[in-house]
Amino acid sequence: LWATPYLDGTFEDVVSTRGLRADHAARSSDDVTVAEIAVRASHDDESAVAALHWYGHHLGVGMARYFHAAAPDVIALSGGITGAWPQFVDPMSASYADHGGTGRLVRSTAEHPALIGAAALAEARPV
Repeated sequence: LWATPYLDGTFEDVVSTRGLRADHAARSSDDVTVAEIAVRASHDDESAVAALHWYGHHLGVGMARYFHAAAPDVIALSGGITGAWPQFVDPMSASYADHGGTGRLVRSTAEHPALIGAAALAEARPV
């Protein structure tokens, strides 16, 4: 997904630490970490809230487009950004659904969600 053409570059240019920080800096003139953006958003800082909504929106659009053909039941998101889950889950979920996504989006607290999912799938299949 990261190298998929998106907007004026790649998905990674928009939906990444770099993309989120750049969007927030453009809105606020502050170059801060993603963790700080999340903290600011949790305190209703308008620039931080807007940046995380923008991030969530584009994440939802990108996942809907990328996973459309596979139609997964669940997509587990992991990584540091999930610490800001409350600030971007609603716009992400809305854009995902608006662009045809049908799977459930969940925050993974597992270190390797793909391996956990594969193991669960293997266990559920009859031998």
